Amino acid sequence: MFTTSTLAIHVEAILSHLRKDVVESYQVEPGFAPQDSASVKVKLTVSDEKGKITLPFYVTYNDYQAQGKLRVQGDYTEFSNFLYILDVPKPDINLSPTKAPIVAAADISRRFLEPFRPIVEKLIVRKAENAAYVARVNSNVDELLSVPGVRLVKRSEEKDGQGALDFYRRDNLSSGDIQVFEKSVNLKLNSVPIDRAKLILEILLAEVPSIVGMIEERMRKDS
Repeated sequence: MFTTSTLAIHVEAILSHLRKDVVESYQVEPGFAPQDSASVKVKLTVSDEKGKITLPFYVTYNDYQAQGKLRVQGDYTEFSNFLYILDVPKPDINLSPTKAPIVAAADISRRFLEPFRPIVEKLIVRKAENAAYVARVNSNVDELLSVPGVRLVKRSEEKDGQGALDFYRRDNLSSGDIQVFEKSVNLKLNSVPIDRAKLILEILLAEVPSIVGMIEERMRKDS
């Protein structure tokens, strides 16, 4: 019944009947669809007393999967790493393609957009929190990279939230791997000379006020 082009025209006709005092703009683009199907991707920007937000969703048509109806479901591509936080079902509705656009618009607004918006809002907040965390981790990565000999393996990314560094000393064959987090690191050392291993352990196990004095004393002995 629909091609991607005709489905896009039909969806735009529906969207034109959404509340004009709330809808700021919308974009309708071709979406991925298997053979004998049609799909469009919608980015609907609304602005009201709750604020401004863009709601991404798909409208698809498939004779077999939806019994000839239009299927409306959220596009969670941007938030794929954060879907685990959702504690409510994701809205997913079917519409008759023969409904008048003004009736279909009211249906989408009530059955899909109303429950969909708080889900997107929650995902946006979680993504922003994660971005801030990643930035703090990468700040730690940069600080550790200021130590001569430390090399970058990877920076923190959205999907894993940790950075990675390593080092290697050719003169004594010592090496290490460093996993970097927001407030700490996991440090794996290999082939560390005994005197340096002892110093490292003394620093880690000492009370904080005595660390500076300990390092200064060791430096005096080494000199």
